[in-house]
Amino acid sequence: MLNTSLTELQYSVNLGLSKDFLQEKMSVTLNVNNLFDSQIRKSETQTSSY
Repeated sequence: MLNTSLTELQYSVNLGLSKDFLQEKMSVTLNVNNLFDSQIRKSETQTSSY
């Protein structure tokens, strides 16, 4: 029985910024996930049955 699994390299870029105002009584936060639309997961599995 032969079982193999291959997972390709995974990477992503996330960015977060925060700024306080009014003597730290108000803050604005901006978060961006998957900035370059690169967060892709690929895997391949091979066994003797398929």
